[in-house]
Amino acid sequence: ICDPRGSMLSLGDERGFALDEFCKLFHTILNGSFSVKEHKDLFVTKLHLLAYSQFWDCRSIQRMLTSLVRTARGEKYDADLYLKNPPLTWKIMEILQDDADKAGIKLGSFLKQIYRNQIRNAFVHSEYCFLPKDLSLLNYDKSKKWTVPSIPIDDWDQIYKAFKAFCNALFHRRSQELEEFKKESPFIIKSSDFKRSKFKELRINYDTIRKRWGFA
Repeated sequence: ICDPRGSMLSLGDERGFALDEFCKLFHTILNGSFSVKEHKDLFVTKLHLLAYSQFWDCRSIQRMLTSLVRTARGEKYDADLYLKNPPLTWKIMEILQDDADKAGIKLGSFLKQIYRNQIRNAFVHSEYCFLPKDLSLLNYDKSKKWTVPSIPIDDWDQIYKAFKAFCNALFHRRSQELEEFKKESPFIIKSSDFKRSKFKELRINYDTIRKRWGFA
């Protein structure tokens, strides 16, 4: 294995190199001395990895995607989803993909193309380093068939481009739907009153200051 400077590295040396790179990056960010021009490609790739990892680990994103899939399956909306003792991210994504497949929507197969738990995990735990043409994943475990020792930078770029397109489409559609609901705010929904065995009307209003929905 070669580092960006061309010297040979053992696996132990590679982990030391990864730690060294992490310490340098951490130090330069804290001191504001990081030169974007000097390390532009590396800096941009790390920002992409940060966005990628934070997106999948975001509880709000996990709740939104899971709620969309459950709605497609005709299941009841759960306002308390993942608020208490939530599963790990990899488990949530595994369930999400399976449920999407069962619901017959394309989201499941698309997520399998753009979600790589090993990449997310490697970045979150700083278990990676950059080689001349590859992203070395130090959380590789040969006993786990779904892990790989590294991924070509070109392959990562393709994953990120698809991920970026997915995010743009998701956020754009969410903004569109939100604007439509705002126009109709306050609006009325019917909720079942199990104690009285009948439906009752609830007025829902959008708070433009707190940017959230609530009962009017």
